Amino acid sequence: MEEPLRHHRTFGLDAGQLDELERRIQVIMPGPWNKGTGRPKGLSLREAIMVALLYKRQRGLSETLQCRLSKLAI
Repeated sequence: MEEPLRHHRTFGLDAGQLDELERRIQVIMPGPWNKGTGRPKGLSLREAIMVALLYKRQRGLSETLQCRLSKLAI
């Protein structure tokens, strides 16, 4: 039971929601994630999605803190 809770805390999505997001992204992608030609991907599609979610959450937190701190400085 630890795994789903960790996913939700870290990414804002539970494991099922992450599965659904990955599936939806695969549907709208113009080609396969790992095409087998050129430079190989450093991350799987799922890992890349998780990195993007982490970045988005951290950026949102940073912007919120910056906004609140700027209000205190006035």
